[in-house]
Amino acid sequence: MSLDSRLGEGTVVTLYLPSPLAASATAMAATAAAAVLPRGLSVLLVEDEPEVLRVVHTFLAQWQCRVAACTTAETALDAVASAAAPFDLLISDVMLGPGLRGDQLALRLRALHPAMPVLLMSGYAGEMQTLPWPLLRKPFTREQLAEGVLRAIQSPLPQGGRGSN
Repeated sequence: MSLDSRLGEGTVVTLYLPSPLAASATAMAATAAAAVLPRGLSVLLVEDEPEVLRVVHTFLAQWQCRVAACTTAETALDAVASAAAPFDLLISDVMLGPGLRGDQLALRLRALHPAMPVLLMSGYAGEMQTLPWPLLRKPFTREQLAEGVLRAIQSPLPQGGRGSN
């Protein structure tokens, strides 16, 4: 949006709207990526920002994933301990406030379930370059989330994963 105002002449407001074609292409790409996600994927979602948690949970549910949502790493560990079966995927914010960080949670969960895929999310770019798991940079689109989930469940396990001591 731009605003141009001149005293005695008036004001011109210019509003820029996304092209329906661009929005349609983005929606089609997100749908394509989501279409190959396994139905019933069991996801442990850990995010301390309520709005981000709600949006990501909604996307995952629309893709027919089963989602257990937690706001702290500690409640996520409790969810894993009480779950009837291991989760198929961990999606966690890296910076979770007080307590364990998301990458620390991932390490603990991978010690319990070495084959568990991990997708981390972060709005902080600098220190995140050395994480051994796929990283989704915030803010992200629905399409980027679908692609991140696919990347996580299809990627080979990082060191410390399957077969390592």
